[in-house]
Amino acid sequence: MRTVWIPIALITGFLIGLAAQPRAGAVLMDADRAFDRLTAEKGAEGWASFFAPDGKMVRPNGEIVEGREAIRKLMEPMFSTAGNSLRWQPDMGELASSADLGYTSGASLSTYKDAAGVRMQRRGRYLTVWRKQPAGGWKVAIDIGVSGEPKKAEGN
Repeated sequence: MRTVWIPIALITGFLIGLAAQPRAGAVLMDADRAFDRLTAEKGAEGWASFFAPDGKMVRPNGEIVEGREAIRKLMEPMFSTAGNSLRWQPDMGELASSADLGYTSGASLSTYKDAAGVRMQRRGRYLTVWRKQPAGGWKVAIDIGVSGEPKKAEGN
């Protein structure tokens, strides 16, 4: 009889673990949505506030920018220009079994004016790796984004 209970217990534990994973990923997706909202509201300050003190951002040219203040300075010109925006929406997220690291990924839309003053948009994808902080919140460990070719924004 003992051999029957062990597989049942293992299968039950596995199924409970699978059921918990979507909720665990949802925690990171909620953090990612809050990241988007605060960035839309506060620009570079909001953007940088979601990075861990040693957080990193990978630029399209491969350069890695490290540290909250360096990231804020990098993003300041983009966010301080009227009409510029960067919005995104996560469509997947997963938490490691250790529950201290995870990722989100989704679609992004950057709106800005080109050198001629024409309003442009770039659609892209991103991957953000999140690390749980000692105080319990989630911060960005590394953010990587790719975008397509710019196109004239609707209404131009």
